[in-house]
Amino acid sequence: MIVSSFQAVGPVLVVFSTNDVIWERVVRWFTKSPVSHAALAVRRADGWAVIEMKDAGFQVVPLAEWSKHNRLVAAFATRHAADAQLAALNTLTPFREAEYDHSGFYLWPITQRREVSTEKLICTELVAIYLRALGLDVDPARGHTPDEALAWLLRHPLAERVG
Repeated sequence: MIVSSFQAVGPVLVVFSTNDVIWERVVRWFTKSPVSHAALAVRRADGWAVIEMKDAGFQVVPLAEWSKHNRLVAAFATRHAADAQLAALNTLTPFREAEYDHSGFYLWPITQRREVSTEKLICTELVAIYLRALGLDVDPARGHTPDEALAWLLRHPLAERVG
């Protein structure tokens, strides 16, 4: 059995959410989408937690705390064994000190491509790195919007909507 560096013991879900913060309202307006954020939810021995990139950078937040400020729009599981999910989750360990890439986020509509580094990320890059580690054909440097990531998972045969 794989041991997760994030204390995960169970499935990993890709989650999409929104809230009423001005920044996320702008994302919804720009993308014409009900989602403005992408993250990972993991089951741990002490309950569920969310791994995400936010203004404060890389965060692992208990689901109960996360739910106070976010509305879940959709959740997806992949059809991979638990060990494969935990191994893919471990590929995020080098990003634990990463900051949110504000300038990259604002330049994305112009460049449509970003340099992925362990120092700065946006939310969908974190999710894409996890999915790529599972062997799914997604390019983290593409800088997908949450809406694009949601649409991609809706059509992918190895992804199943669970919420």
